[in-house]
Amino acid sequence: VHVNCGTLNADGATFANNSNSTNWGGAIGIWGGTVNISNSLFTGNSSKNSGGAIINYMADGSSHGGTTDKTVGELTLTNCVFTKNTTQEHGGAIASWSNGKTTITGCVFGDENDAAMGNSVTKNGGAIHVQEGHKMIITDCGFFHNSTPTNANTFGGALYAKSSVKVQVSGCTFKNNSSKYGGAVNVEDNAGGGMSIDQCQFIDNKTKVSGGEGGALRLAVATTVTNCTFTGNVATGNGGAILVLQDSAKGNNVVVQGTTFTGNSGAEGGAISVATNCSVALQDVLCENNTTTKAFGSFTTWGYGDIRVADNTAKGAVSISGKIVATIWNNQAHAIEVAGALTQGSDVTIDWRLGKLSVNKVGIKF
Repeated sequence: VHVNCGTLNADGATFANNSNSTNWGGAIGIWGGTVNISNSLFTGNSSKNSGGAIINYMADGSSHGGTTDKTVGELTLTNCVFTKNTTQEHGGAIASWSNGKTTITGCVFGDENDAAMGNSVTKNGGAIHVQEGHKMIITDCGFFHNSTPTNANTFGGALYAKSSVKVQVSGCTFKNNSSKYGGAVNVEDNAGGGMSIDQCQFIDNKTKVSGGEGGALRLAVATTVTNCTFTGNVATGNGGAILVLQDSAKGNNVVVQGTTFTGNSGAEGGAISVATNCSVALQDVLCENNTTTKAFGSFTTWGYGDIRVADNTAKGAVSISGKIVATIWNNQAHAIEVAGALTQGSDVTIDWRLGKLSVNKVGIKF
């Protein structure tokens, strides 16, 4: 299906085993106009370029088999299922580019109980790829067993976002997704854009390649994470649940509020690792059973416990407010290690409970 203008509505449809061997969008290509699809199945679709099932791209339609129409493409997906879609480039199920808008509600990408049903790519964004100023809202969706190749520098097992996009994710579950960088989500190069993640669950996502960063999230853009849970995510490199790193040379600021980290593991920073020139603000955060796996020899492990902040020199590398509970069980070193400065609000109650404590008796090493 090729949409260049006007409106396309579909309900209860099946898009199966379609292939675009020369271009974008295995089942549907949107170059303008409005598309509304509900209660539909996309399975086994493929494309040479991005968007294994769907491409939503505001462009000069004449270069894609249509007329010249630079209207903004708007895509709305409700209660749809995407399984086994793939592409040789980005966005195994969906690629959304340029100044359009994509709204995804109540959709499922993959199958929680069948790893073979996940969506996949050759490059980035196992399920979804969004870039170039696009606005995307994802609500109440499930992402299961989506992946990028493990033998290359690939990003975002479920979702990859870059280049001034505005992405809102709420009420979603990301489980068993994998990539080298950002087991579930990777966001970067987002000048003028932003990312918010609210009331989401990240479970058993992983980076499978040596040095893979951010078991669940790899964030190189200002991001707010609120009321989420991170459980059992694994990074072979730093940031078992979250890695925060700078966007190009501009630094980065991430806020984490009302969030729980349990049983995550990384080489450094079992829950969170924060790289040079970046900062993380923590409010009402709980860390339990997060471990580090940096090994020297067959049975030796050591690391930085829940949160590691590296090589920051400015004040406020970590800011803490509210009640922070960390290093409750089985962390191998200090709860928070800061190679720089810590800003702590006057109203803070810190409860380290049963964790290993450093010389200043509050579990924080400078």
